[in-house]
Amino acid sequence: MRTSTPATGLYCVVSPVDQRGRLADRSPLRVLGWPPGHRISLTVLNAAVIVVTGRRGPHTLNRQGRLRLPASIRHQCGLATGDRLLAVALPGHDFLAIYTPTAVGSMLLACHVGARQEPGR
Repeated sequence: MRTSTPATGLYCVVSPVDQRGRLADRSPLRVLGWPPGHRISLTVLNAAVIVVTGRRGPHTLNRQGRLRLPASIRHQCGLATGDRLLAVALPGHDFLAIYTPTAVGSMLLACHVGARQEPGR
């Protein structure tokens, strides 16, 4: 499932991660214009992986233009083969966030905890 919101330039896709930590869907990287071999930095923040471009980034997109999450990142986020991740790209900001199911669940609860209350109380 892919979505793009023209007003914000936000691009979203849900993609599984394979046994080597690669995201199956390369479309967020194409939207960002990041080619194979592009240098990136990866940071884990609240069970989400933040990916930014950088000339001195310690990681690169592989030869097929895929994003590979290193084992240390996968372990830190509790990811397993086949887990579906929400990738959100902001092309105007050269920014990609990869949200784990845990991160999405936490954000939904934090934003909508009031909606769980019964109406009329």
